[in-house]
Amino acid sequence: MSLFTTQLQKTFDGGGITRPELSRKTGIQYATLSNYATGRSTPDSEAMRAICAVLDAKEAAALTEAWLRDLTEGNLSRLVRVEAKNMPLAAAEPEPWARLPLNAQQREALEKLARAVVNYTEWEQLLYSITDVLPLSRTARKMKVSGTRAVNKAAAKAG
Repeated sequence: MSLFTTQLQKTFDGGGITRPELSRKTGIQYATLSNYATGRSTPDSEAMRAICAVLDAKEAAALTEAWLRDLTEGNLSRLVRVEAKNMPLAAAEPEPWARLPLNAQQREALEKLARAVVNYTEWEQLLYSITDVLPLSRTARKMKVSGTRAVNKAAAKAG
């Protein structure tokens, strides 16, 4: 049993909040909370924020610490994907995970995933810069493509 699962069960057993009440206040389905409490699944950072927002500070801190300690490569991957959508590419800290209580294996996995996110983002930016240099209308004119309304409209705009 994971630390997170144990801590979540303590939260429910301690009488601070029940599963139905937590479900109602967070908008997380009861079945999903049950999966968290039994260890069948792990919440992502969005779910953790929602859960911690309704708990008292002590329970939220204990639950968050347990969740961070339980991170595995799969969970780190999901966390990086969710957080990458919510953060600017060039973060103020070069290694924002440096403050997290991770072991060497977890830190290495997170660094690997962070590099993959940066590589993907750089590839995506390169792709966009190429399409900016060669817009469809110019390409269509060079190839003397005619016919479709979309190509003609794009050529008229650029012309």
